Amino acid sequence: MAAFKRTPVLIVTGYAAAGKTTLTNLLLGECRASALRVGVIAHRQVEEYGIAPHPIDETGVVECDEVYDFGSGCLCCSPSGELTRLLSAWAERLLEGSLTLDLLLLKAAPLASPLVFARCIACASGAVADAFQLASIVAVVSPRLAPRHLAERSPEWQAGANPNPKPNPDLADCSPEWQAG
Repeated sequence: MAAFKRTPVLIVTGYAAAGKTTLTNLLLGECRASALRVGVIAHRQVEEYGIAPHPIDETGVVECDEVYDFGSGCLCCSPSGELTRLLSAWAERLLEGSLTLDLLLLKAAPLASPLVFARCIACASGAVADAFQLASIVAVVSPRLAPRHLAERSPEWQAGANPNPKPNPDLADCSPEWQAG
């Protein structure tokens, strides 16, 4: 029996109106054209519940689901959270052979930290670690908003310019694979 090949996970992140859904739909179109089996998880904030102003094109998607952040921290990614439970369920199905994916595309909500999602994959244990592998994080930036986000005095640059930053728990080492990048 051949060894199980872990499913790569691509995280798409960015500010509101940056083009995350547009990029997601373009990627899904390319996957359809290449006959790749893709699963999609869309992370949404509670304000988005029931609305999809720019919906994901699910044509040809093998599995598609949504998880919600209800505003008191990203509970969906906690050890007992919605995303963790969904990843575990999909991982079990992948490992038993009742689900086959060539790619898992995880689209983050506008205010979500991509590192929280990356840790759900890269620092997982059990079935999730056996079934999934973090492949890449793609940050989408709107050309119209890029000058604001890339300005020297922007909050993003100010945070990076701090000579004595506080340790970020999202960056804590959790496994040799995570450390190796």
